[in-house]
Amino acid sequence: DISVLPLGFSLIPQIPEKNAPLRAIFVQLSGSFSLWVVHHPTETELILPFLANEYCQSDLPQTAAFAIKELCACKQEHESFLAFVLSVLDSPRDGSDFASDCYMIEAACLAVSQDVSLKQDDSRELLVRLASPIIARLQRSDVLSKQQVLSEISKLTILIREYPSNSGPQDSHPIFELVRSSWLLLSHLTESMKDDFQASETICRFHKHAMRSSGIESFKELLPQLSLLILQCFVTSLQSPFLYLASVVVREYANFPNEAYLVLENTSKMLHTVHMRGAFKNIAELRIVPDVVEYVYYLLSRTLACLPH
Repeated sequence: DISVLPLGFSLIPQIPEKNAPLRAIFVQLSGSFSLWVVHHPTETELILPFLANEYCQSDLPQTAAFAIKELCACKQEHESFLAFVLSVLDSPRDGSDFASDCYMIEAACLAVSQDVSLKQDDSRELLVRLASPIIARLQRSDVLSKQQVLSEISKLTILIREYPSNSGPQDSHPIFELVRSSWLLLSHLTESMKDDFQASETICRFHKHAMRSSGIESFKELLPQLSLLILQCFVTSLQSPFLYLASVVVREYANFPNEAYLVLENTSKMLHTVHMRGAFKNIAELRIVPDVVEYVYYLLSRTLACLPH
């Protein structure tokens, strides 16, 4: 720690641009020794621009993004990495890939959580700033492939799941504000992709984290719309992710009397749909949809456990 690491990292400016293997080693070292790096400002000043360059211009965006995330996860004594992460996100890149984008979203969320000087209003603005490019791409979903749309939904899921939010008792929840403002878009995407298992699984995962990250109290406002969306999508698609999402709603709102009635009614209609559609006529049909069978009973058992009255 005293001699080898300072000497090694001091060589970063001398690494030839064309020596990709050596640059890759130093990118990995920066992430592996992130806890050491954040306590040494001199080396940090060398490493940050190096990682930014490797993320934006090299063939190693995933490795560089992961190293940046590791640095942001460490407690920062000297200065926040938030400004650095935002500048990297705003920089032009040679292409884009899903994994590196996800690592950078996580890095931004970690940097926000570590920045104790960040004011609540600034945190809200940063959330919108991080979400806006993703939502803008989703608004052009008609010109994107299915996989591109699912990738953007997954990125938005990571953002709302990982973003730190400390709203006051009188303040509206920032993540809920984001979800509410984009509800029409997200509900439209849910309906348009409900017949595809992978798509429905991805979008249901988003709704689960949107509900939990928004705060159960705040999300009450959107609960009727979400419940109706789950029911309508399941009735027409019989995709198991909607059964799982319904079970999550049961668990979260079982202790709220008004909402519990709505949840129970929704569950009953979903189970009635399965019965009326005849999905369980014989063993052969059960084998065709084992996931539906599993989550039907999962939803039923959770409803009985959470709403015994």
